[in-house]
Amino acid sequence: MKMRVPDKAHTKIRTAIFAVLIAVALVIPSRICESAIFSAGPKIGRGEAVVPFVTKDLNGNEINLADYIGQKAILLDFWSIYCGPCVEEMPTLIGLYDKYNDMGLEVFGISLDSRFNARRLGKFVESYEHEIPYPIIHDAQSEIRRLYGVNTLPTAILVDKDGNVDLFFMGFSEAELDAAIWQVLQ
Repeated sequence: MKMRVPDKAHTKIRTAIFAVLIAVALVIPSRICESAIFSAGPKIGRGEAVVPFVTKDLNGNEINLADYIGQKAILLDFWSIYCGPCVEEMPTLIGLYDKYNDMGLEVFGISLDSRFNARRLGKFVESYEHEIPYPIIHDAQSEIRRLYGVNTLPTAILVDKDGNVDLFFMGFSEAELDAAIWQVLQ
């Protein structure tokens, strides 16, 4: 059997194809968080009353959003373990929580990791490099996500003390979120 040795042109083509495949493999996982990957209901808009939900956090504590309306501003952070930008923003959200919690801000992290059970998600949260001081909710059935029309990760919904949406922010900008929280708490 005679082996054929590829010429330089074929080697360059194979190298180029391989480079493109590697680039695609590296770009798609981070971009998937930013694109519409979910089918969602109608997006709740600014000034609209937030629809309360009742669920449990990872520690089994009941969370009734209605208990916070009229008492605190609320930040709902929709995220996933698989979303690189979501995980990268967590230290900033922890900082915003620490900065504004005493002024009346409550934060809820809402994980959309449907492939993980709550126990596995809990292990991720426990092993995360920073302690997460706010409740994490596992929205495995996407009920809360659909309720608010979230179809992109990360997404933050800021609710004022009266229970109205002040900001529906897809993506992440520390400066914009910080300024919006400051305004809502004034």
